[in-house]
Amino acid sequence: MSVMPWTRRYRAVLRILLAVGLWAALSPQADAARRKKPPQVQQDPLETESNPPPPPPPPPEDPEPVVKPGGDKEGSGGAARPAHSSGSGSSSGGSSGSSGQGGSGPAPDKAGPFMFNIKIGPAFCLYPTNCAHQGSIVLDLGAALTRNRNGYLVLPVQFQFQPGASAIIVPVGFQYDVRLPLRGLYIYPRIVVGYAALLTDGQPGTPQTVVHSGALIPEFGVKYILNGRWNFGGEIFSLPLLFNANGAQLFYRVHLSVGVTF
Repeated sequence: MSVMPWTRRYRAVLRILLAVGLWAALSPQADAARRKKPPQVQQDPLETESNPPPPPPPPPEDPEPVVKPGGDKEGSGGAARPAHSSGSGSSSGGSSGSSGQGGSGPAPDKAGPFMFNIKIGPAFCLYPTNCAHQGSIVLDLGAALTRNRNGYLVLPVQFQFQPGASAIIVPVGFQYDVRLPLRGLYIYPRIVVGYAALLTDGQPGTPQTVVHSGALIPEFGVKYILNGRWNFGGEIFSLPLLFNANGAQLFYRVHLSVGVTF
């Protein structure tokens, strides 16, 4: 009869120890689960509609590239790259335009719109067959009419002379300079028309006779302008035609010329 109570007590103690061991084993896991999972807050649907949750914050923006004085961009994600902008292109275009107009570029081919040349050469008589050859001097003044300074209004006062006879020719005309690939080198056609006075010496003691005539002179020449100012060249073709009521005279001339552009 005394064994039964001890057996029951022993079983009760074992049950208590087993319950304590299970509680000790499960309590750390429960604490960890409680720490990992925050308590869920139940929110009223009506309150959710009236107070929606705030939107998520926007992602951080990349820092703007920094332009270095040398023209490179430096950013947070890569090597420096050269900067290209329309402003730089326009500024370079503007600078090139200003240099082309004489800002910092080479000097223009012509220093100014005016020119003065002195020409000299022979005048070979072609018609009539019995006329004598003469010498020729031309004082050539020109003023540019075009913006590129290539088209000139010319006033070439001319003298032809021989023993016993001479001619004074005062024409007006037009010359156009055609630029060649070599800087400062031009060819030019020109034509002038005007008045000519033919002077003939008479016998000793008799007055000099003057014959009034017209003049038409087509010409073609070449010239080189040194440093935009000094002119060197000549006319390889000059064909003065002097005419009046008594007839006509035709000459062929070749001129060398020097002058200045101003």
